[in-house]
Amino acid sequence: MMVAWDPRTRRQPNDCTRMRGRLRRLAWVSVLLLAACSVETGPPVPSAPLSGESEPTAAASATPTGVSRFVDVGGHRLWMECQGTGSPAVVLEGGLGVYSGTWFAVMPAVASGTRVCRYDRAGLGQSDAGPKPRTSRRMVTELHTLLTKAHVSGPYVLVGHSLAGLNVHLYASTYPKEVAGLVLVDAVHPDLDRRIEKLLSARQVAQRRADLELNQEGIRFADILTSEAQVRVARPVPDVPLVVLRHGLPFEGGSNWPTEAVEKLWAELQNDLAKLTPRSQVIVAAKSHHRIQEDEPGVVSAAIEQVVRAARK
Repeated sequence: MMVAWDPRTRRQPNDCTRMRGRLRRLAWVSVLLLAACSVETGPPVPSAPLSGESEPTAAASATPTGVSRFVDVGGHRLWMECQGTGSPAVVLEGGLGVYSGTWFAVMPAVASGTRVCRYDRAGLGQSDAGPKPRTSRRMVTELHTLLTKAHVSGPYVLVGHSLAGLNVHLYASTYPKEVAGLVLVDAVHPDLDRRIEKLLSARQVAQRRADLELNQEGIRFADILTSEAQVRVARPVPDVPLVVLRHGLPFEGGSNWPTEAVEKLWAELQNDLAKLTPRSQVIVAAKSHHRIQEDEPGVVSAAIEQVVRAARK
């Protein structure tokens, strides 16, 4: 089943738009740092015209675009777009419920130096819904099939935001020879859920779990726990350059929200992710909330370019 959307703006369906105000008030959704609704907050995201969709708006047409396509990954299709040329190829993947338009301001800068591809996971953007359960293992397999069938040659610099941090971590562990570098953008640590819930009240835990399931991908909270477990038991990632980006603006949880404790935990876990390889660096995006790629796209593109240069050496 296709997800309906407006090809002129690349925005997700209205039901998600109506949830925007509520979700912004639910700090436990943001603090898991898996966005539960894929509402694009930036400018319209252009794409090459696709079969059956209208021509892009004048503003979109004025922006250089790449080549987009649908790829069957085993009974359902995923949509992807690539720009630029060169190696290693950069692959961009967004957080829970966040379709690929989140990389709108990052792609052009990266494409000026190498090939870069963004894609919509199953159930997002123009991609078909995928089989259940939606765990990292399944999503990694689908991404591997997508890149293979689309003839996007490795090695890759994998860029994962939020939930996708689990996915690119597992991808690097599963296909180490295909990975040249990693950029983790406010990525989820595999210990996040079992540790953050110790800081919350029973009511906050229950509400947070329920709200995390308000995503269009069909990812259940149980799938998130399974994904974290899959990453914890995975093989080590290869010795590749790594940049860990974390937000600099604290989450606002309202009354009774343990802001200081949550921020301390998040920083600790981000620093731990930097231990995945000996060639790593942690960068704090001082002016950013969770979606650093939208708040400070220049910080993200610079980090990707840094890893690309290191991988080439």
